[in-house]
Order: sequence, then structure tokens, then C-alpha cells
Amino acid sequence: MKSWLKTGIVIGTVSYYVACAPVKFGADNSAPSGPALKCTGSACFQEHNDQITIAKEPIDILFVVDDSGSVSDVQANIASRFNSFLNQLGQLDYRIGITTTDVSSSVSDTRNNPPAVTNRYGALQDGKLIQVPASGDFYITPQTPNPASAFASTIQFPETTTCANSGYNPSQCPSGDPRAIFAANLLIDSNPHGFLRPNVPLTIVIVSDSDERNSLDLATEGYPQGHNDLPATLIANLNAKFPGKSLVVDGIVTKPGDTACYNARYGRDGNPYLFAWYAKIYAELVTQTHGVLGSVCASDYTAQLGQIGAGVSQQAQTITLACQPDGNNYTVSFSPQPATTINASVDWATKKLSFSAPPPPGTVVTVSYRCPL
Repeated sequence: MKSWLKTGIVIGTVSYYVACAPVKFGADNSAPSGPALKCTGSACFQEHNDQITIAKEPIDILFVVDDSGSVSDVQANIASRFNSFLNQLGQLDYRIGITTTDVSSSVSDTRNNPPAVTNRYGALQDGKLIQVPASGDFYITPQTPNPASAFASTIQFPETTTCANSGYNPSQCPSGDPRAIFAANLLIDSNPHGFLRPNVPLTIVIVSDSDERNSLDLATEGYPQGHNDLPATLIANLNAKFPGKSLVVDGIVTKPGDTACYNARYGRDGNPYLFAWYAKIYAELVTQTHGVLGSVCASDYTAQLGQIGAGVSQQAQTITLACQPDGNNYTVSFSPQPATTINASVDWATKKLSFSAPPPPGTVVTVSYRCPL
């Protein structure tokens, strides 16, 4: 066993050898029969040959969008620039769902926020997927007619616009208690319409000019975080409900320390109902999952949506090993062999195998290694 994969051999493939450590990520894309069990003397191992096909991989994408009146302009900005996100997805088998940051009092123990006209009688609450008006579906796929238009019509909530037009009258506004992490936890628990697929990477994009429960930045505002409001809870919950499903969280938020953005959003136009908070908790979650931290104050969302979309594409087309291989070695091969050399490397912070350049669409990438038992 000591000599296995110690020396590189190129026979119609390009192979690289990199040490790795245990990690959970995406699908264990092994052969349908599963890893073969072999034993040599008293040592046993499973032999893996994990594969992905470039540009055809599945990815689940969830937008958790603040539905309070202060973000009506943000919803419109994302809607008008969403093509820059879609253009990065290529031929990926994506599912894009939208929910809100609104959590009802039926699942929360701290604030009275029952179903009402302002939250579409509960349809905009508790991690429910928002129905796409044109199709009646609950998520968008490559087969959805005009996906950008479908997304734009779904992410711009009439209830948010009504709130803004009312002068932010609290009686005509959705909840001012944003709980994106709590809502995502509820969606993971219930998995409405079978949106989340087993062994498929998940990207969550949080859109808000506030923070989870407003982060208690002000003595007179905000609410204490509960268990389901914490980044660690979300990560653990996903691992428990969908073992092996990777997570990246991106944010379009008020970045911590961005005083210009904070001042621009808070009480703008002299309206006391327009609040903003530094997204300290959301930024922590983005950092922990190695996502993109964008700004709600960007004049044009094209660049940051494109950056988030590029990260989604990379996440979908990345392989991570199921164990620490025997001898800390694995081999990566391409079929057909690319015309130019493509190097494989590991980001040790995330334990993800990635490539120096995108392999051509249709390339089958195989990672072979042994897991000691």
C-alpha cells in the first residue's frame, strides 16, 4: 500500500497528487455501486473514484431576502441586474428559490408577528418558498421560461412596495425583525417542494440592510438572538439534515465598518422608520463559509452579482474527498485531456479541490483515492 499513487503516471490523462484532510462537500460522486471495499492483510480501505462532469453539475441556490419596506430599492436593484448572476451559471443544473427574512410568532418565542395581509397571510414567512408568478412553480430552473424575468417578478414583493408607499406605516409593513438565518433553518427543516436535493451543494444569498434581529446595535432596538439565529446552528442543521451537502453563504448587506453605507441607509430622507444595521452576524456566516460579502449600497449590483454567480459555478464544479486518503494522496484525471495543462490544488481553509483554469464543458473529472477503515 505504501507505493500506491506515490509516483505520477500519465496514460491519456493529466494527474496531480495533493495531500488532503477529512471534509464534507457536495455529492460523493462515486460510481453507482459505491466505493469498493478491499483488504490487504489486516488493513481495509474503500477505493473511491469520484466524478463530476464540468458545466452539468447540480447546485441549489436560496435567496433569503429582507421584505421590510426599507429594502424595496435593493430588491429592484437585484432584479434589474440578475442576468449578471445567471450568465455565470452556464449549463449548471440549478434550482433558485426565494424566501424572506420574516419569521412568524408561531415558531418564534419572542415577538408577536402572526400571519397577516402584510406577509401574504403567512406565505412570506417561516422559510416558505415564494411562488413564481408567471409559472406557479416554487423555484427557477434552466427550463423556466425567461429565468431572469421570473426571478425579477418573484423577488420584488408587492408588500414591500406597499410599505414604502405608505410612508413606512408599521401597520402596512412586513416584519421589521429580520431573521435570515432562522428562516433558512426553517427551510432546511421542512424542505418545501423538495427544493433541497441530497448531496448537492447549497449557496445561500442573504439580502438585507440590517442584521439577524438587528444585532442589538441600539439599546432601544433589536431583539436577542435565539438558537436558530446563530451561524453555527445553520451549519450544524444542514450537516444533520443533509449530510455531505456543502454550504456557501453570500451577503448583499450593510458591511460592518462601512459607515458611509450605514449613514446612507439609516433614517434616509428624514424618515424615522428607515433603519439600518451593520450586518455583523451575517458577515460572520459569510466568512465562515468562504462566501462573497457584497454591499447594499453599491450603485450597480452587476459586479457583485457576477462575483457571487462565479462562486456558485466554482462551488458546483469542485470536488472534495470523503476522507483523509491512504498515504495522504489522490490523483485527478481529465477525460478528454484538455489541450492546455490544468493544475489541481486544494484550498486548505475549505478543503476543496479546484482548478487553475476551468476545464472545458463536457470534461469528466475523476478523483481516485483510498479511504482507510
